[in-house]
Amino acid sequence: MHESAVITNSIFSLGILIIAGLAGGLVIRKINLPSISGYLLAGMLLGPSLFHVLSYDSISGFSHLITPLGLAYMAYTIGGSLPLSALKGLFKNIFLIILCEGALAFTFVLVLVLLVGPLVLPEDSNNFESLISMGLILGGISLATAPGVTLAIISDSKAKGPLTNTLLSVVALDNVLAVSACAIFVGTAALLMDTSGTVTIGSIVFTEFLSISGSMIFGAAAALPVLLLSRFARDRKEKLLMVLGMLVLAHGVSEALHLHPIITNMTLGFTVTNLQSNNQNLIEVTKDIEELIFVIFFTIAGAHLDFSVLTASGVLVIALIVGRTGGKLLGAWLGATISRAPKVVTRYLGMTLMPIAGVTVGLALLVEQIPELLPISELIINGLLAATLVNELLAPPASKFALQKAGESGVTGSEA
Repeated sequence: MHESAVITNSIFSLGILIIAGLAGGLVIRKINLPSISGYLLAGMLLGPSLFHVLSYDSISGFSHLITPLGLAYMAYTIGGSLPLSALKGLFKNIFLIILCEGALAFTFVLVLVLLVGPLVLPEDSNNFESLISMGLILGGISLATAPGVTLAIISDSKAKGPLTNTLLSVVALDNVLAVSACAIFVGTAALLMDTSGTVTIGSIVFTEFLSISGSMIFGAAAALPVLLLSRFARDRKEKLLMVLGMLVLAHGVSEALHLHPIITNMTLGFTVTNLQSNNQNLIEVTKDIEELIFVIFFTIAGAHLDFSVLTASGVLVIALIVGRTGGKLLGAWLGATISRAPKVVTRYLGMTLMPIAGVTVGLALLVEQIPELLPISELIINGLLAATLVNELLAPPASKFALQKAGESGVTGSEA
């Protein structure tokens, strides 16, 4: 990395990122790649890992505020895209798909980590307890699918249809499942590696159960003032301000109460879309700022990518990518086949489940907070960050290609 950046002022850096991200998105679309790839690439080129035009400190000056807002917006929109009326008839399909793709992704990652773990674990931690703990945690985290990337690809492609509807439902539930599974496996791992006898799996799992259920209850409750106050709004702008205000408030309160902000805002969006009257349009109004959110969020994400983690994790990164990708592809196909889902879902859903990002990193940081897992936490975090880096370059084009082939994007696909 270079010693000093060309630009160190945070506001100046933000302006450069927005313009560069927009330009990157416009250019990359010329070669039929999704705009998000251009946003990420622009951020990478300007960030500390490559040309170091922007310093890490200048980016951090605003990213700690913008990143939560972006995640809150995307979680709300994902939840808001799940009206019960549109999900009728899909429940069996979704359940079997999530069961199969989740089970296979977890199993594949667990097995591969057990195989390569002895090659990467520190000498003083190279034992059965550390190995199985790392496998369980990485397997649980591999269940997650990035809601932000998925939403950006769907928006960029203007996608609609059975594949898109199924994808949104699976992504929302994937993340709830990932958070729940990770809580159980982190608790199990902490118990395995605890030498003091003070840790119990029950206490960790119970705490996480309260956090997840509390997030859902709070998200549903937070929807009520939005639904009520929006009736007095004079236009779309006032509705948008009400929604944004509640999203930021819900995210902040969730963090303060140690809840899960993504689950809170997904539940908020789900509750709003299913209880709003026909003329309230409380999900639709957020489309007015969608492109701005995506440009800023993903360009910042690109600027944060650190290429040094690729060399720090080695074969563990390959195991994570191969295991998760194989499990998602085969599991989605198997679940869709068993449930007799539409042909486009069976063929292409797996490719659209590739993205990983914010939820994955958030769950990885949960590991860092458990003292008993300290011997393996750095390896887990570096491995996940490196896998995320590779994934963010490859997954968006793959997802867009799948939506096009399914005939559900604004670009004509080859199959209906």
